[in-house]
Amino acid sequence: MLVAAAVLVHLVSPNAGAAACGSLPPSLPAPGSLPAISELPDPFKSWDGTRLTNASEWAT
Repeated sequence: MLVAAAVLVHLVSPNAGAAACGSLPPSLPAPGSLPAISELPDPFKSWDGTRLTNASEWAT
């Protein structure tokens, strides 16, 4: 029963396991300094290769 209560507390409390997680670095690099990963697809191109230019095109 004690184990079930611990699991329930963990599921209900979103930060219950936060102490066990590693900490974030003190600062993150600027987005422009991150390397491009050519293996990933361009999220702003549609399947036919045309460039998406506005938010309404994401839904189609």
